[in-house]
Amino acid sequence: MGGLDVDTRTDVYALGVLLYELLTGVLPFDSQELRRGGYAEIQRVIREQEPSRPSTRLTGRDTDASIVARNRQMEPRRLVQQLRGDLDWITMRALEKDRTRRYPTANGLAADIERYLRDEPVTAGPPSGLYRARKLFRRHRIAVLAGAAVSLALVAGVIGTSWGLLRARAGARGAPTSGDRRGGERVPERGPPGRSRSLHSEGSRQGRHGARSAGCGGGTPRSRLEHRWSLREGAARRSFDPNRHRTHLPQAR
Repeated sequence: MGGLDVDTRTDVYALGVLLYELLTGVLPFDSQELRRGGYAEIQRVIREQEPSRPSTRLTGRDTDASIVARNRQMEPRRLVQQLRGDLDWITMRALEKDRTRRYPTANGLAADIERYLRDEPVTAGPPSGLYRARKLFRRHRIAVLAGAAVSLALVAGVIGTSWGLLRARAGARGAPTSGDRRGGERVPERGPPGRSRSLHSEGSRQGRHGARSAGCGGGTPRSRLEHRWSLREGAARRSFDPNRHRTHLPQAR
């Protein structure tokens, strides 16, 4: 701690101590211990020891968080949640041991505090994607929620349409076609040609026998009349003998 170390960043360190006390109600280091140790001990503690973060200091045994929270008119847990994150980073950057890592001027510290109040990313925090997304959500909560609702509706519509198409295709595959319906009908088996002819002739004889029995015993008047006519015609053919009639004819000379 010589003359070369005293510049505007020394003022930033002093402002960091004030900010720490405003947030937690206590100094970064125990003042009674510093007074008992003397000036040399104060220099050693400031150069070597790292103070606890404000949110961590409120949860420690040496700090009564209830008193600080009552002065802020909020619950202790809520106060710790507000300090954790941006305010921890801003305060600890102002209290950095290495002066090159502090805010270069008091205006830089004030600008970071204003960014925190506007829910913008602070330069003291790590520039991670999740951190920037969280800050964006806090600044534009309504727009982000509306966009998320529209995206969910689109995704739900795509899923519903795809499901409907899959069910329609499954139903089309399971429905029987005209060829399947024709294939369900029984088709008589084909046998050898000789067997088919014998079956056909046997069927014809059975049909004629049935027709004769129908003509003798019953059936319609027309069928009985046709049956009688066929019987008469058959009897006439059997009684006619061409050779017998040919002997009585005169021979041509």
